[in-house]
Amino acid sequence: MGNLVYRGLALLLIACPCALVISTPAAITSGLAAATRRGALIKGGAALEQLGNIESVAFDKTGTLTLGKPQVTDVIVSDALTEQELLAATASIERGSNHPLATSLVRHVERLGLTIPSADEQRALVGVGVEGLIGGVKWVLSAPSKLDMPISTEVNKQIELLEGQGKTVVVALRASNDGLELQGLIAWQDEMRPNTAEAVAKLSNSAFVPSC
Repeated sequence: MGNLVYRGLALLLIACPCALVISTPAAITSGLAAATRRGALIKGGAALEQLGNIESVAFDKTGTLTLGKPQVTDVIVSDALTEQELLAATASIERGSNHPLATSLVRHVERLGLTIPSADEQRALVGVGVEGLIGGVKWVLSAPSKLDMPISTEVNKQIELLEGQGKTVVVALRASNDGLELQGLIAWQDEMRPNTAEAVAKLSNSAFVPSC
């Protein structure tokens, strides 16, 4: 069937008094099909033509440049508890969530062979983090930028250092008589895809022209 279509197009190109009329949509169709075979969906000929004018490319990093499987890399604790206690408590309020960071944390704690206590009243805080009760005590995991309480200069520097390394950082808080108190930091990093560096290098090379 495919050969018949191509033969038909070839006949139209030869017989048409203005071959450009049919050759242009044929070229666009070919380009869209070639891009699709390589995993790129392009919305029509106009979008395809605009590729020649691109100067900058923005990526949704997770699952595109990275594997989408973040791994726990750093655990920083306060003097109030151990690293194992912090991990077990935070995994407790994260257990049951489908968020990639939550599932990664739970797997990490299970690999360490730590016992994860039961949590009650677990609740996702949209755009912020998650909270829950462990033994009747409230625990909160929050993005640093969403904290509504002051944190020390030293902790801020630790957060900036981790985020500067391309890591995702959350702050662990536990309720006390004085309100929520910072218990530590947990950081994740997503592994880069094997071909990411090569792909980005090609896109950065002005001489690179995608082939059909």
